[in-house]
Amino acid sequence: MAPGSTALALTVVGVAAVLAMLVVPSFGRYGHSPVPPPPLPPPPPAPTPPPPEPLPPTPAPPPTPPPPAPTPPPPEPLPPTPAPAPEPGPMILCNDCLSQCYSTCEAFIRLMCSKECDNIESSCNSCRTTVIERCTADGNCTGSCDCNEAAINSCTSACTTRYCDACRPGRGRECGDNCREQCSAPNCIP
Repeated sequence: MAPGSTALALTVVGVAAVLAMLVVPSFGRYGHSPVPPPPLPPPPPAPTPPPPEPLPPTPAPPPTPPPPAPTPPPPEPLPPTPAPAPEPGPMILCNDCLSQCYSTCEAFIRLMCSKECDNIESSCNSCRTTVIERCTADGNCTGSCDCNEAAINSCTSACTTRYCDACRPGRGRECGDNCREQCSAPNCIP
């Protein structure tokens, strides 16, 4: 039997059963004894369902993963990195560099020659004051003594600027050489 005919036969049998149930009770209302309905043909045998398709073999469960390895300790923190060195400033013209450098030379010379130059005036004044006081206190002057001349002649060493005069040019040359070295290519733009 074709697969569609089985469904049709079952539908026909179901409709006949419903009609019989409706018709049979109505006979009793009219005083007639019910006529037994003709025997129904036996239902067709239930079709055998086709055998189920064989299921594909179930894959074997994946192997159990090995237990996780113990977590290694965190790495040691890195030492702090030093701050980066400041980047060099913008390049300047060598002439500008020299004028800036030479302007600092005067302060350098004063600092380096302070020992030789700073105390000349006070040392000279102290020497002259002492010589003049002695000159007038001795009483050896009879009006013709020139105590100022005596002070000038006696305080030559204390009043000399020769050490200061020698220091300034030497330190000036040192500073100038340093400026010319710093303010030349590639340190500046020629």
